[in-house]
Amino acid sequence: MTVTATVLGVCSAAEGFRPSDRITKNGLGTIQIGMTVSQIADRSGRRPDVTYFNDRSCGTAKLGSKVYGMFSHGRLIRIDVGTSRYRTRKGVHVRDTVKRVYARYGRRISARPHAYVPGGKYLRVTTRNRRIVFETNASGKVTSVVTGRIPEVDYVESCA
Repeated sequence: MTVTATVLGVCSAAEGFRPSDRITKNGLGTIQIGMTVSQIADRSGRRPDVTYFNDRSCGTAKLGSKVYGMFSHGRLIRIDVGTSRYRTRKGVHVRDTVKRVYARYGRRISARPHAYVPGGKYLRVTTRNRRIVFETNASGKVTSVVTGRIPEVDYVESCA
């Protein structure tokens, strides 16, 4: 099943994110895990158009250029970042190397094999009920950074 979600009028100046915004265990910039759709609209100036699957327990919406949110019952539970525009507080971003992720996060990382990319990995940094996941390819490059609630942050196929 293919589902598309869009936010009306999204452009880099109005998407609610600045290049200086950081990816944290709590969100991206001022958009935080746990916010309602209305709170995100207030912060960003754009209301996410969430497409729910079957019921309101899981849905997705585009939050910005190569930035997507996962929602449950109207609340943000996960953010997927697929652009190098945003970094974590430790300076890691999409296109960085696995070596750099380990240099920045060290023993805090737990690694597991990628579900679909042979040689790829999920490098996970956990703090209580939140996690940042660095998804990597077989070449050892970060392809996405995901932050959010456990267990949703670990879903491999979005809402599945």
